[in-house]
Amino acid sequence: MNRNYQTITSLLQKSRRDIEIQSMDFGFETLMLIAHDLCKYDRVITLVVGNNISCMQLDLLIQASEDRLNIKFP
Repeated sequence: MNRNYQTITSLLQKSRRDIEIQSMDFGFETLMLIAHDLCKYDRVITLVVGNNISCMQLDLLIQASEDRLNIKFP
């Protein structure tokens, strides 16, 4: 499993700080796991969207997170 994913999961469980992640640091499958974790831990994070995410994928991430993603474009 991706070390960055494990770090994000740990932060979601232990910290209430604002978290901002870059889509370029994760594959789509890992971003989907994070989206599901947001529901599990009832947290919101900011996703900075890069060129590796299509509009359709972004819609799927928002749905999977139950609208717990703040979206930021660089």
